[in-house]
Amino acid sequence: MRKNTCAIPVIPGFTELRSANRDCTSEISLIVSRVSGRGQGQGISALLRAHQTTGKDEYLDTAIKAFKAFESEVDQGGVIYTDPEGNPWIEEYLVTTPTHILNGFIWGLWGVLNLHLATNDERAKSLWEKCVTTLTINLETFDLGWWSLYDQSGTRRLPMIASRFYHTLHIIQLEIMFQLINQQLFVYVAYRWEMYTGNSIYRSRAFAQKALFKLLKY
Repeated sequence: MRKNTCAIPVIPGFTELRSANRDCTSEISLIVSRVSGRGQGQGISALLRAHQTTGKDEYLDTAIKAFKAFESEVDQGGVIYTDPEGNPWIEEYLVTTPTHILNGFIWGLWGVLNLHLATNDERAKSLWEKCVTTLTINLETFDLGWWSLYDQSGTRRLPMIASRFYHTLHIIQLEIMFQLINQQLFVYVAYRWEMYTGNSIYRSRAFAQKALFKLLKY
């Protein structure tokens, strides 16, 4: 694996974003594992920043090792789930039924991109491109027509909608994706979700439905 002598571009807004406690349901079981697609991706990004700042190769070596989780399926101890259409998903939480958490998918994806930019790793480049395709194909399935979904674990009658925090985070992440690859879909959906946020009826509905979900599922 060849090092890239160029500095790693800082993803716009990356350092301003903060992760928060996850939403979850009680109907799915976590696989006993310490691996998380989001955690691995964020860890890779942090390690690469540390290597860039200090020049210490141990940070780079650890980032490369962390990428191994992206080379295996969930049932093999990795963080990738390949859907029936052959599209890879980066799973934030490894559960019996993949949930496809949107923000965790994107966090993990940025780590994959950063590794490619830092090392010219073709495996990371290939996974980045495939996962971008997964995201573009499936992004609209996270749109309820009035709010965004947190993940795909809910049912048609009681979907797992995003909290106000995660809905806002989704918008920011999509805006950053647009800056990274200039694909119009991301900015269109981000703008639409921003419009949902500005609608007081939609905000109230989202709050009420999220509260109902927690009452029934926790």
